[in-house]
Amino acid sequence: MGTRYELDNGDSFTTNSKGFVEELTFNPNQTKVPRDSRQTAAGKEGRDTDVGGHAQACSQGGTCDGYNLFPQDKNFNNSAYKVFYENRIKEALNDPSKTVGPTTIKFKREDPSSVRPDRLDVTYTINGETKTVSFKNEAHQIPEISL
Repeated sequence: MGTRYELDNGDSFTTNSKGFVEELTFNPNQTKVPRDSRQTAAGKEGRDTDVGGHAQACSQGGTCDGYNLFPQDKNFNNSAYKVFYENRIKEALNDPSKTVGPTTIKFKREDPSSVRPDRLDVTYTINGETKTVSFKNEAHQIPEISL
């Protein structure tokens, strides 16, 4: 059984029995947080083709704390995740007529003892409309979008 953590910044996450984050909830915002060496170190825990990446982008208030970093395919963050999630949140945050609600990310692993998730199921809300997008942690993948 895992453990649930509630942080002072409003983020919360749950770990699995192996100590890896399996669910993260946060509120995206326009606070830019600096990156640091922990991001690079997270990438080295995965495959040779991985980099360390943030679940919550630094440009949207995400920190380099371990719960927010995971090894991800080097194409993943700058491709599907950016296009189908991060950019949509960024556009909404920049539009004063829109409201951005919390995001919940479920990290899916075939092997619970693997630091590297195989898939992320991202549920976010803009203007009261909730969407779930499922991303494979692989290069050149088109996500599955559920309404």
